[in-house]
Parts: sequence; C-alpha cells; structure tokens
Amino acid sequence: TMKIKIFFPFLWIILFLSSCSTWGQKIPTGKIIYMPHYDGLGFIQPSGDANEVLKIDEKLDKPVWSFNGKSILGLTGAPGAFLGYPAVWDIENGKYKVCGKNRVQFGQIQDASDPENPHAVVILGIWDIFLLDMSSCKQLKIFVDYSKFPGKYALAGFSYFHATSSLVYGLVVNPDEVNREYQLNQLNIKTGNEVTLAEGINPAWSHDGKQIAYLGLDGLHVMNLDITEDKLILEQSFFKPYAAGSQWWDAPQPQWSPNDEWLIYHRCPVSSCRANNENTIYKLNLSSGNEELIIAGGEYPDWGQ
Repeated sequence: TMKIKIFFPFLWIILFLSSCSTWGQKIPTGKIIYMPHYDGLGFIQPSGDANEVLKIDEKLDKPVWSFNGKSILGLTGAPGAFLGYPAVWDIENGKYKVCGKNRVQFGQIQDASDPENPHAVVILGIWDIFLLDMSSCKQLKIFVDYSKFPGKYALAGFSYFHATSSLVYGLVVNPDEVNREYQLNQLNIKTGNEVTLAEGINPAWSHDGKQIAYLGLDGLHVMNLDITEDKLILEQSFFKPYAAGSQWWDAPQPQWSPNDEWLIYHRCPVSSCRANNENTIYKLNLSSGNEELIIAGGEYPDWGQ
C-alpha cells in the first residue's frame, strides 16, 4: 500500500511536466525577433532596449513574423544550422505546428496567408520555391523548380510580394564551380514572365512593394521596382561569393522596418557566418545612411508591425 501511495504522486508530477509547453507563454514586448547565438528566441526593441531571450521547446531558425503579428514562423528539426522543417508558433492560441517531410533542406519561410488560403506560407528549398498549407502540410503550388538541374543551379533567398503575385529570388549558376554566377530574378506568378534584375542574393521586398533590398557581391543594395535606380547603401562583404562551399546558404537576410525607412540585418565575422556568437545585428536608416548597432550576439532579425 505504501508503494502505491508513493508512486501516484510521482506519476502525477511526470504527467504534469510532460504536458507543460513553452508555446503557451506570454511573449516579450520587443518588436524585433532574432536568433540568439545560443538556444531560444530573442525579442528586442529597435532601440536595442528590452532584450529578452525566451526558452522554447524547439529551436526556430530564421524566425519571421506573420503578417498580422499573431504568429512566428521559422525552421526547425534539422541536423545542421539554418535548415529545417517549416514551423509556425500560433502565439495567440499557444499552439505549435511543424510540417515534416522526408527532406530537411528548407532554408527560408515567409507568410503568404490570405482569405482564400489562411495558413499559406512560401518555402525555399535548395532547388525549389513553393506554396505550402501549414494546416494540412500539403503543397499548394510550385513557383520555381530547378530540381532537374541539381549541379547547374541553386537557390539563394527569396521574397514574395502577395499583392502583385511577384516573387524575387536569388539564383546561383554553376554553384559547385569557383567561377559561379549570381542572379537576382523577378517572377510574375500569374503570367510566368521572368526577368533578371541584378547580380545578388537574399532579396527583400519593401512593405509598399516599390523597392527591393538585396545582398550584392559588394554589399547591401536597394533597387527601385522599375530598375531605374540601384544604390549600394552599405559597402560591406556579407558573404564570400567565390569561396569553396555554399557560402550563400547561411548569408545574412536583410529585412525592412514596417515604415520602410530602415533595413535590419546581421553581420558576420570575416572568417565565418555559421552560428557564430560574434554575429551582430544592425539597423540602417535609408535617408541618412547611418548604421546603428542593435545587439551583439544575434542573427536573422525580423521587424514586426
């Protein structure tokens, strides 16, 4: 009888702990989310104040806010850095969902929800970009597919502007060669028309859809939609375009502030950009050109509404 009395309290403790989840916790007030150099999810104000790192049950690589700010999307469950399965944290309801597939070579996620597809996201693989329903984990539409040319092409970042059904993405030609080429392409999803805009990777549409920020081989650029103006706004080497290995795969991803007046991004040490605790997050004012440090020891920031 004594063994039974002792056993049951321990059983209830085990059941209680197993049912606890970090996904129901209240999130901090920071408008910018980012990857800290250790496990967790960082929140910080654009001023650099109110920094807080939440402990979460699974690591979320390359986190981004949803359009409405009620969810956080990211990548999780991969053996390597900056790769993973598409995941969404429903902050409002304290729920977490992962869409697992046979492969984990997904390198970026972005919200693409609308009334017709309220759970839609756009996913980047090594050779394809497609629309995914996070509620059913079913692929809805393929936007770009280079899977038939694995040694000829590799993808390097994307940005989808839902209002105009326009996708801009980076493409690496001859990725296994030292003399590889980099293209920044724009695809009209409705018409299928595609044009090459510049030489670069990791683009980001501004919120008004009039500008594209991207990493050029010489630094950070901002281009007008009509390609009449392309400014090098920060001369800084963000990745090594001709070094051995897939240097573009973990290169920084610039993002816009909600009012399109700032860009945020992280910088890496010259030696490496792979999960380095020396990575630093900055913001840059497009009017003045002034760059300001937000926090040292973080990467892949995203500025919420």
